[in-house]
Amino acid sequence: MSGKHRVETSGVFFVFFQYVPYIIVSLFAGTFVDRHSKKKIMLASDSIAAFCSLGILLLNTGNDTDRRGVFRLRGRIFLFKE
Repeated sequence: MSGKHRVETSGVFFVFFQYVPYIIVSLFAGTFVDRHSKKKIMLASDSIAAFCSLGILLLNTGNDTDRRGVFRLRGRIFLFKE
């Protein structure tokens, strides 16, 4: 596998993990938000996003950067993105 093909494949996976959670979550989010406290939901989602951002910072500062771990954290951040 050439280097160029590997970069293109990574780009495809990045876009996939970026938009698929929006589609899946949007099917259920409206009903969930209508039934529960909006303030609590915002507090929880912002807290989770902050912890995920901290996790990415810790992964990037260490020498043991695992690409799958970054994709998992990135997917969680997009779930709770505004």
